[in-house]
Amino acid sequence: MAIHTVKARAFIVNLTIISAENGRMAIHKSSILYWEKRVYMIEKIKGLMKKYQEMIAYLIVGGLTTLVSWGAMYLVSWLLFDNPLHPTSFQNAVMSTANWVAGVTFAYFTNRRFVFKSHEPMLKEIPKFVLSRVSTFILDLAIRQLFGALGVNTYITTFVSAVLVFIGNYVLSKLLVFQKGKSNRSEV
Repeated sequence: MAIHTVKARAFIVNLTIISAENGRMAIHKSSILYWEKRVYMIEKIKGLMKKYQEMIAYLIVGGLTTLVSWGAMYLVSWLLFDNPLHPTSFQNAVMSTANWVAGVTFAYFTNRRFVFKSHEPMLKEIPKFVLSRVSTFILDLAIRQLFGALGVNTYITTFVSAVLVFIGNYVLSKLLVFQKGKSNRSEV
Protein backbone atom coordinates (compact mmCIF):
# COMPACT_ATOMS: atom_id res chain seq x y z
CA MET A 1 0.00 0.00 0.00
CA ALA A 2 1.37 3.41 -0.99
CA ILE A 3 0.22 6.80 0.16
CA HIS A 4 0.69 9.79 -2.12
CA THR A 5 0.10 13.46 -1.35
CA VAL A 6 -1.30 15.83 -3.97
CA LYS A 7 -1.41 19.63 -3.53
CA ALA A 8 -4.49 21.44 -4.81
CA ARG A 9 -4.10 25.18 -4.30
CA ALA A 10 -4.19 25.66 -0.54
CA PHE A 11 -5.47 22.17 0.27
CA ILE A 12 -3.54 18.92 0.73
CA VAL A 13 -5.37 15.67 0.10
CA ASN A 14 -3.99 12.19 0.79
CA LEU A 15 -4.67 9.61 -1.90
CA THR A 16 -4.55 5.99 -0.88
CA ILE A 17 -3.93 3.58 -3.74
CA ILE A 18 -4.76 -0.08 -3.18
CA SER A 19 -3.44 -2.76 -5.51
CA ALA A 20 -5.58 -5.81 -6.20
CA GLU A 21 -4.83 -9.03 -8.08
CA ASN A 22 -7.41 -8.24 -10.81
CA GLY A 23 -5.80 -4.90 -11.60
CA ARG A 24 -5.37 -1.60 -9.91
CA MET A 25 -8.16 -0.11 -7.89
CA ALA A 26 -7.76 3.40 -6.50
CA ILE A 27 -9.64 4.68 -3.50
CA HIS A 28 -9.24 8.43 -3.21
CA LYS A 29 -10.81 11.46 -1.74
CA SER A 30 -11.74 13.20 -4.98
CA SER A 31 -15.14 14.30 -3.74
CA ILE A 32 -13.49 16.04 -0.79
CA LEU A 33 -10.95 17.60 -3.12
CA TYR A 34 -13.74 18.78 -5.44
CA TRP A 35 -15.71 20.22 -2.52
CA GLU A 36 -12.67 22.03 -1.11
CA LYS A 37 -11.83 23.48 -4.54
CA ARG A 38 -15.44 24.58 -4.95
CA VAL A 39 -15.57 26.25 -1.51
CA TYR A 40 -12.23 27.92 -2.22
CA MET A 41 -13.47 29.29 -5.57
CA ILE A 42 -16.76 30.49 -4.07
CA GLU A 43 -14.89 32.33 -1.32
CA LYS A 44 -12.48 33.80 -3.88
CA ILE A 45 -15.41 35.03 -6.03
CA LYS A 46 -17.15 36.50 -2.96
CA GLY A 47 -13.96 38.35 -2.07
CA LEU A 48 -13.61 39.76 -5.58
CA MET A 49 -17.28 40.77 -5.67
CA LYS A 50 -16.94 42.59 -2.36
CA LYS A 51 -13.73 44.28 -3.48
CA TYR A 52 -15.22 45.41 -6.81
CA GLN A 53 -18.86 45.78 -5.69
CA GLU A 54 -19.09 49.42 -6.74
CA MET A 55 -17.66 48.77 -10.22
CA ILE A 56 -19.88 45.74 -10.76
CA ALA A 57 -22.95 47.73 -9.68
CA TYR A 58 -21.90 50.60 -11.96
CA LEU A 59 -21.55 48.24 -14.91
CA ILE A 60 -25.03 46.83 -14.30
CA VAL A 61 -26.66 50.23 -13.70
CA GLY A 62 -24.66 51.71 -16.58
CA GLY A 63 -25.86 48.95 -18.88
CA LEU A 64 -29.45 49.60 -17.87
CA THR A 65 -28.95 53.35 -18.27
CA THR A 66 -27.53 52.75 -21.73
CA LEU A 67 -30.58 50.70 -22.68
CA VAL A 68 -32.95 53.39 -21.37
CA SER A 69 -31.11 56.22 -23.12
CA TRP A 70 -30.70 54.34 -26.40
CA GLY A 71 -34.35 53.35 -26.26
CA ALA A 72 -35.33 57.01 -25.90
CA MET A 73 -32.96 58.05 -28.68
CA TYR A 74 -34.17 55.45 -31.16
CA LEU A 75 -37.79 56.10 -30.22
CA VAL A 76 -37.31 59.79 -31.03
CA SER A 77 -35.46 58.83 -34.22
CA TRP A 78 -38.33 56.57 -35.26
CA LEU A 79 -41.15 58.92 -34.25
CA LEU A 80 -39.69 62.18 -35.58
CA PHE A 81 -37.26 61.27 -38.35
CA ASP A 82 -38.33 57.86 -39.73
CA ASN A 83 -35.15 56.24 -38.29
CA PRO A 84 -32.42 57.36 -40.76
CA LEU A 85 -29.18 55.37 -40.98
CA HIS A 86 -27.20 58.56 -41.63
CA PRO A 87 -28.94 61.34 -39.66
CA THR A 88 -28.30 65.01 -40.35
CA SER A 89 -26.54 67.23 -37.81
CA PHE A 90 -29.88 68.52 -36.57
CA GLN A 91 -31.29 64.99 -36.24
CA ASN A 92 -28.13 63.91 -34.37
CA ALA A 93 -28.54 66.81 -31.95
CA VAL A 94 -32.22 66.00 -31.26
CA MET A 95 -31.47 62.28 -30.85
CA SER A 96 -28.54 63.01 -28.51
CA THR A 97 -30.71 65.32 -26.42
CA ALA A 98 -33.37 62.62 -25.97
CA ASN A 99 -30.63 60.13 -25.17
CA TRP A 100 -29.10 62.47 -22.60
CA VAL A 101 -32.30 63.51 -20.79
CA ALA A 102 -33.52 59.92 -20.39
CA GLY A 103 -30.08 58.67 -19.41
CA VAL A 104 -29.36 61.38 -16.84
CA THR A 105 -32.74 61.05 -15.16
CA PHE A 106 -32.46 57.26 -14.88
CA ALA A 107 -28.74 57.33 -14.00
CA TYR A 108 -28.96 59.80 -11.13
CA PHE A 109 -31.47 57.82 -9.11
CA THR A 110 -29.97 54.40 -9.81
CA ASN A 111 -26.35 55.49 -9.25
CA ARG A 112 -27.29 57.30 -6.07
CA ARG A 113 -29.06 54.29 -4.62
CA PHE A 114 -27.37 51.18 -5.99
CA VAL A 115 -23.83 52.19 -6.92
CA PHE A 116 -22.55 54.93 -4.67
CA LYS A 117 -25.13 54.47 -1.88
CA SER A 118 -25.22 58.17 -1.22
CA HIS A 119 -27.03 59.78 1.70
CA GLU A 120 -26.10 63.34 0.84
CA PRO A 121 -28.95 65.81 0.23
CA MET A 122 -30.18 65.57 -3.36
CA LEU A 123 -30.06 69.34 -3.75
CA LYS A 124 -26.32 69.18 -3.14
CA GLU A 125 -25.69 66.33 -5.58
CA ILE A 126 -28.04 67.03 -8.46
CA PRO A 127 -26.29 70.19 -9.73
CA LYS A 128 -22.90 68.43 -9.70
CA PHE A 129 -24.39 65.35 -11.35
CA VAL A 130 -26.09 67.38 -14.09
CA LEU A 131 -22.93 69.43 -14.67
CA SER A 132 -20.82 66.28 -14.98
CA ARG A 133 -23.33 64.82 -17.41
CA VAL A 134 -23.41 68.05 -19.43
CA SER A 135 -19.67 67.64 -19.97
CA THR A 136 -20.10 64.08 -21.24
CA PHE A 137 -23.09 65.23 -23.32
CA ILE A 138 -20.78 67.70 -25.05
CA LEU A 139 -18.37 64.81 -25.62
CA ASP A 140 -21.25 62.77 -27.13
CA LEU A 141 -22.24 65.64 -29.43
CA ALA A 142 -18.66 66.15 -30.56
CA ILE A 143 -18.24 62.45 -31.34
CA ARG A 144 -21.55 62.35 -33.22
CA GLN A 145 -20.71 65.42 -35.29
CA LEU A 146 -17.20 64.18 -36.08
CA PHE A 147 -18.31 60.67 -37.01
CA GLY A 148 -21.28 62.06 -38.95
CA ALA A 149 -18.93 64.29 -40.97
CA LEU A 150 -16.74 61.23 -41.64
CA GLY A 151 -19.78 59.27 -42.91
CA VAL A 152 -19.74 56.68 -40.10
CA ASN A 153 -23.19 55.15 -39.60
CA THR A 154 -25.21 55.91 -36.49
CA TYR A 155 -24.85 52.45 -34.91
CA ILE A 156 -21.05 52.53 -34.85
CA THR A 157 -21.12 56.17 -33.75
CA THR A 158 -23.50 55.33 -30.92
CA PHE A 159 -21.33 52.45 -29.71
CA VAL A 160 -18.06 54.44 -29.71
CA SER A 161 -19.73 57.39 -28.03
CA ALA A 162 -21.36 55.15 -25.39
CA VAL A 163 -18.04 53.58 -24.38
CA LEU A 164 -16.28 56.94 -23.97
CA VAL A 165 -19.24 58.56 -22.21
CA PHE A 166 -19.62 55.52 -19.91
CA ILE A 167 -16.02 55.82 -18.73
CA GLY A 168 -16.23 59.60 -18.35
CA ASN A 169 -19.45 59.38 -16.36
CA TYR A 170 -17.98 56.87 -13.88
CA VAL A 171 -14.86 58.94 -13.28
CA LEU A 172 -16.81 62.19 -12.82
CA SER A 173 -19.45 60.56 -10.59
CA LYS A 174 -16.82 58.92 -8.40
CA LEU A 175 -14.54 61.94 -8.07
CA LEU A 176 -16.95 64.90 -8.12
CA VAL A 177 -20.55 63.93 -7.42
CA PHE A 178 -20.84 61.02 -5.00
CA GLN A 179 -17.86 61.68 -2.78
CA LYS A 180 -17.76 59.57 0.32
CA GLY A 181 -17.34 62.31 2.85
CA LYS A 182 -17.82 62.58 6.59
CA SER A 183 -21.60 62.90 6.34
CA ASN A 184 -21.84 59.62 4.34
CA ARG A 185 -19.87 57.71 6.97
CA SER A 186 -21.83 59.07 9.91
CA GLU A 187 -25.25 58.34 8.38
CA VAL A 188 -24.53 54.80 7.19
